[in-house]
Amino acid sequence: MLKFRAVIMMAFFMSFFSDAVEPDMSDLKSPTNEPTYKADYNGGLVSYGDTKQLAFDAMCQKWGQRWIQDAVPPDNKYSFTGECIYDGKKAKVIKYQWDSWNNVYKEYPQTKKITHVNIRPVDSERCPHPDFLDYVLPVPDPTNPEKIMCAKPLIEEPHENDDDCPQLGDVSNFSFGGANQTMCFANSNNPDTTKTCNYTSDDSGMYNLPDLGAQEPIACNDGDSNNDNGEDKPNPPDLDEDGCFTAQNGKYCAKDPDDVCDVETGIEGHTAYNCNEGCGKVTVADGSTGFYCTDENNDDGLPTLDCSDTEYAEVNADICAVDNNTDKDGDGITDTKDTVQGLNELKQGQKEGNAKLNEISQGIDGLGKKQGEANKLLKDLKSNSKASNELLSTISENTFSTQDQLKKMNETNIENAFDPSQSNSFYEREYTNGVKGIWTDKAEAFKQTEFVTFLNQFNPSIQSAAPDFSMCFDLGFVNFGCVALPLPTTTVMAFIKIVILISAAFLCRYIIFGG
Repeated sequence: MLKFRAVIMMAFFMSFFSDAVEPDMSDLKSPTNEPTYKADYNGGLVSYGDTKQLAFDAMCQKWGQRWIQDAVPPDNKYSFTGECIYDGKKAKVIKYQWDSWNNVYKEYPQTKKITHVNIRPVDSERCPHPDFLDYVLPVPDPTNPEKIMCAKPLIEEPHENDDDCPQLGDVSNFSFGGANQTMCFANSNNPDTTKTCNYTSDDSGMYNLPDLGAQEPIACNDGDSNNDNGEDKPNPPDLDEDGCFTAQNGKYCAKDPDDVCDVETGIEGHTAYNCNEGCGKVTVADGSTGFYCTDENNDDGLPTLDCSDTEYAEVNADICAVDNNTDKDGDGITDTKDTVQGLNELKQGQKEGNAKLNEISQGIDGLGKKQGEANKLLKDLKSNSKASNELLSTISENTFSTQDQLKKMNETNIENAFDPSQSNSFYEREYTNGVKGIWTDKAEAFKQTEFVTFLNQFNPSIQSAAPDFSMCFDLGFVNFGCVALPLPTTTVMAFIKIVILISAAFLCRYIIFGG
């Protein structure tokens, strides 16, 4: 049942997004599967929400609309305010009761209790996943149609022009060129059109061309067969018997590109041709395209490529055209000044690229020198380590020699002739007769103290007089006074004295013998 509901929800979302946003099926992410809550009212109204309160609110809205439709008595009507009370399972409505006296409805706000509501957690796959917030569109899982995946809205890259030209791609045929210059190609997607596909280099002079195979750049064409002034464009030049053609600024003959061009490898490993000035590809009258250079036997002796020559520029548009708008002044003649400037910028860009490569080469050479210096330092370090090992070995030998000498010093022939009884002490005895002498000297002085009076209280008495139950606690240095003990018999007093004497004996034993 859960899978069926998920499929129904997915179909609903798909139908909703089909007219709004198309999903990108090439990049899918897993949905979130966090639990949601289902609110069920009397088995008839069902709604869902991320929390219990949201699920109840959604169900309450359905309840309010249905209750208004089903529970309107004659002459009365109700309006649902849309306010739901989750904790008490209630909803607020307004009753409009007909007042026939005034011919109006009167409002009576009421709170209706919603009973038999069951809210419980259920599993639900939803888009987007918290880690992929851009993937908001639920789509069928290609590997399991019963599940869903999350997709981003499909964003189609716009064509650089409106002629269904091949799109720019991540291909490896980069070409060095002037900044913000244009190259034109035949439209391979629409061979019936004469309008070319135009691609413009970026600010760094790099062309990121589409995958056009072996297609070569051609003259840019806006699709019109005639010039703006109605005159036909000039035909390509005819070749003479030597395979050359003559333009206003000189004679041009076929050349082998390998003889006049240098193949250079860029920083990224891409190749570019650096050809002599005055050389390039030209389409001639028979429709073929060849590589031509200015003839070295020109009368002026200076072979040049002058795209300012109107006739030459028009018949060699693939060399001179570097901009979409090759007729900027609107005179019907191709402007070639910008073309020459673009070619010069191309050559300058190649020179700058070569300079960067030379700097990299110098950096690599410097790195090699630094590596040699590092190797020399490592060699010196190895030599120093060897010397350190030799010093440590010498220290170890000296240590063993010292230990041998200490061992010999311990080996002595002096016999043990020490007799403690014959030795003189460093101290003088203050009481030469020991404890006995102390008692003899101090006994009389001790008997005169209050402490002895205190102890005499514990002597047994054999007098016939009434016993004295008082006891004095005068220890000389501290006097607690005398206290009369309220004892019933003399036996108790005697017992107390015996206990005190025994305790004193144990205390003396502890002080003298330590336990």
